[in-house]
Amino acid sequence: MAESRNNIIVRGLSGMLGNLVFKNYNGRTFVSQKANTRKVKRTDKQRKGEFNFANAQRYAGAIVKDEAKKQAVAKTLKKGERVYNTLISEFMRGVVRKFEG
Repeated sequence: MAESRNNIIVRGLSGMLGNLVFKNYNGRTFVSQKANTRKVKRTDKQRKGEFNFANAQRYAGAIVKDEAKKQAVAKTLKKGERVYNTLISEFMRGVVRKFEG
């Protein structure tokens, strides 16, 4: 990974631009090539985890779209906690909320 120094154009830049990835660590900007994961074989455990996470996203997304359910969940959270993130975390731990109606 190459470090970009004294370059006002890419200073503080983060994200992907074409095939390049810009990262910031401790105020320093690094540039690397996009990772090629197409040929990586995932294990059964990884595929199961990806499947479970996709289900968690669908579950959380459905609740967040329903304003009444979203507000019901929001009432139970501490300050600074987000409904969507909390629902995904709970789903991944096996907790599924039940709603009346």
